[in-house]
Amino acid sequence: MRPGDHAPTSTAGRILIIEDNRDLADNIAESLADEGYTPFVTTSAREALDAASGVGFDVAFLDVRLPDADGTQALVQLKSRAPDAEVVVMSGDATIESAIATVRGGAFAYILKPFPLDEVLRLASLAMRQVAMRRERETLLAQLQESEVRYRAVVETSPALIVAVWADNTIALVNASVERTTGFTRDHLLGRPIHELVPAIGNSPWRELSQQEETITTRDGSERRIEWRFSRADGLRFAIGIDVTETRAIERRARVAEQLAVVGELTAGLAHEIRNPLNSALLELKVLNRRLTRANDTTGVASVDAIRGELERLERLLAEFLWFARPRPMSDAVPSDLAIPAQTVARLVQAEAASRNIKVVTEFAPDAPPVVYVEDRIRQVVFNLVRNAMDALEHRGQVTLRTRAASDHVELQVEDNGPGIDGDPNRVFMPFHTTKANGTGLGLTIAQRIAADHGGELRVESEPGRTVFTLALPIPRNAR
Repeated sequence: MRPGDHAPTSTAGRILIIEDNRDLADNIAESLADEGYTPFVTTSAREALDAASGVGFDVAFLDVRLPDADGTQALVQLKSRAPDAEVVVMSGDATIESAIATVRGGAFAYILKPFPLDEVLRLASLAMRQVAMRRERETLLAQLQESEVRYRAVVETSPALIVAVWADNTIALVNASVERTTGFTRDHLLGRPIHELVPAIGNSPWRELSQQEETITTRDGSERRIEWRFSRADGLRFAIGIDVTETRAIERRARVAEQLAVVGELTAGLAHEIRNPLNSALLELKVLNRRLTRANDTTGVASVDAIRGELERLERLLAEFLWFARPRPMSDAVPSDLAIPAQTVARLVQAEAASRNIKVVTEFAPDAPPVVYVEDRIRQVVFNLVRNAMDALEHRGQVTLRTRAASDHVELQVEDNGPGIDGDPNRVFMPFHTTKANGTGLGLTIAQRIAADHGGELRVESEPGRTVFTLALPIPRNAR
């Protein structure tokens, strides 16, 4: 078949014969056709190159001497137009130079004329197998690259934090979510030990398909709560994390709201039932106190004073109950630096702290954005936290007040280096829980209510030698 003839639609097994000896070319073509190949015959280099650009070919049998070109030059041009194809060079006058030229040109084989047709068929079969293998390899490589692109796209666009770890516990891969959540670039993280990113993971055995919730510290010093799952694949260990910081914060606020609702309901039931008879009892005690004083009954006066003190304490408790029952308008809230009320409290307690050998330290972030709050209420919270810290230290230690900015909120922390809180530290927010002889157990509950009224939260962390209360207030969206 000549290149100009109608070609079959199948592109498998196309063999181009470039030979100016027409009889030899037709014999080769006939033998190849008998074996199921599709042969094309050309008698010049120009026709061959046109055929290569047109119908294409899988294997070519190229005569080294053509009427319009040297065969070795045609070899290079054919390979450039069909780099996946193979070329068998045929020569009737072999020389070392021509053999070297064909090798350098990328020929598959070099055969001398005259040759048996069986040799042509054998070389055609070997060359066609080589072409098929090369194309299969390239197809697999393309599929692999496409799969890798899809895999990377899925990993990169996933909202989950994905970290791959080598056997030596160094980080092999992180995705964009890890960068966004931690603030660290992948160039900074790759090759570093996993425990630098997630300390608890690095210090515990890698448990496939296990689940673990841990706190990580971001580049700006804030903390994020991550729920991790672990698995293994392709010789790597994977940690896949979901940021549950906001979820846990919502859960904490829900618990606080539930506690406050309980106190509010209790308040509504008790305040009206107790306050009226309580006021009557206090009035009667005043009358009784005057009578006993006129009668010089010192023992009776002392007893009345003791009773009045307890009733007044009960009245203060009711007043705090009523604080929950009354709505607290936020109309006087204004944006301001959260360090202002903290600085005021630090100045107010400085003299008392010095007399008790307690050092008060302030660490206020100068670049913290303003948050919206009512100053006297936030000052009440800070004062309560600082007094509790000083009471925990008793007569020696340090109280630190600090502010710092996170992505969507500003934190005000009150930290002490006292003995810590026994048991679950979150119990301190429960109504009526107190360790003070004269405490009502509502101070921190009220502080938590104030934080909730501002759209923020109050949380605590404690261990021996360190207790930290953190008041977090949201940054207005237009200021983030």
